[in-house]
Amino acid sequence: MYSTVGDLWLFDRALRAGKLLKQATMDTAYVARNPWIKGHFNYGYGWRIFEAPGQKVVYHTGWWHGFRHIYLRDMKHDVVIVLLTNLSNGSLLKLDDLFNITGMPVVRKSAYTGNGDTNED
Repeated sequence: MYSTVGDLWLFDRALRAGKLLKQATMDTAYVARNPWIKGHFNYGYGWRIFEAPGQKVVYHTGWWHGFRHIYLRDMKHDVVIVLLTNLSNGSLLKLDDLFNITGMPVVRKSAYTGNGDTNED
């Protein structure tokens, strides 16, 4: 699927307003369905989940034929980050400054515990 930052912003607004799915459906999608990874990371129905005391971010990363993306939604605050790149070797895992500016937790598995393996991102 190819998209634009603007279209993904509209998608986010429609999700938040309940125009695409009922809130109960979205709440179910944001529930952790796997064993916790490094105490903060999990997977719901179609969304990766980061949780810490007072914080919850749902997100998804991906790549396809030379493109990489990350789409993050801070569930506590009305913050969404959408980054798209056409650099096939460009890393979206080095976004600590952006996370800090927005007050969002660093959603990168090596930022917390473990050996820094990001194979599951």
